[in-house]
Amino acid sequence: STALLLVVSFSASAQSSIGVLNVKRILSESKAAQNIQDQVNEKREAFLADIAKKEEALRAQERAILDKAKDLPDEELLEQKRIFESALLKARKDSQAHRKKLDQALLVAMNELRLKIADVVDDISKERGYDMVLARKHVVWGGLSSDISDEALEALDKNVSSIPVRIEGE
Repeated sequence: STALLLVVSFSASAQSSIGVLNVKRILSESKAAQNIQDQVNEKREAFLADIAKKEEALRAQERAILDKAKDLPDEELLEQKRIFESALLKARKDSQAHRKKLDQALLVAMNELRLKIADVVDDISKERGYDMVLARKHVVWGGLSSDISDEALEALDKNVSSIPVRIEGE
């Protein structure tokens, strides 16, 4: 694989001003990000508790079938097993569908947070006269004076403390 190193130099007559933002830090430390994570954890815990109840009900149903197995005709035993297998399959599908919905809700909320971050960065960039702001992970070298992460985090926390995590169908 070939690596491409891009070096940008600016002449004195065409000065550009570039800011740097630690996006990863803001996506983990901001009040809104923490709020999103708290909501997801709460929803996940409620979901896991519901799954545990359903699993216990399925185990009870399976025990009941096994207890009656000796006394049931083969056809009825097969029907009971089919009903149980169907309920088990439905529980698995429901679980997978709910996990996908929760993952999607998290994605939507985090994208909304990214838009809020972009608004804050836009405001700071205009105030400071930056021509562009780069994500810290894309900067190989640069002075700390161009880092706007603290300012962006403070502004974001001041304006946005929560973003709702909405699961489809709830």
